Amino acid sequence: MNSQLQELHQEIKLLKTLGTRQGFFQHYFEMLPRQRTQIECFNNVNDKHFELFGEYRYESYDSFRNQVAHYHKNKK
Repeated sequence: MNSQLQELHQEIKLLKTLGTRQGFFQHYFEMLPRQRTQIECFNNVNDKHFELFGEYRYESYDSFRNQVAHYHKNKK
């Protein structure tokens, strides 16, 4: 039971994280070192978003890259 509760807490935390654009970026960059390519990482995170929310956050890797560039540009 304790491990199920822990898993539920982790899923809730991930829901809160992936529910925002900044959280999606953060999770992507946290997962990036564990993936072979940037595209593979993006697909895994975007698929997880689909699994949790029933829709993809980004249509494609290119649209994601454009949003990341825009985010970094406005952050300066």
